[in-house]
Amino acid sequence: MNTAGRGGTFNKGEATDIIQQARIRSTKALVENRQELLNQPTADILKTAKKTETQNLTPLLRWNGASDSACQKYEVCNGNNMT
Repeated sequence: MNTAGRGGTFNKGEATDIIQQARIRSTKALVENRQELLNQPTADILKTAKKTETQNLTPLLRWNGASDSACQKYEVCNGNNMT
């Protein structure tokens, strides 16, 4: 999975790319500061809901489709599970 998608595109002479670096940061955050990382979707969802409400749209959000994490077990938005 490390090199899946755009994670496998390297500039000449480099061992990693920005996609891999972002994946490394995310993994470190999950290990080092799990709760803060898990709070981020709540902030993103509330921001999107507010923006779409002002535009008279219905928000549609998708958990990272490439992730192997079981998103249903995480609570976001005041204790609601992501389903």
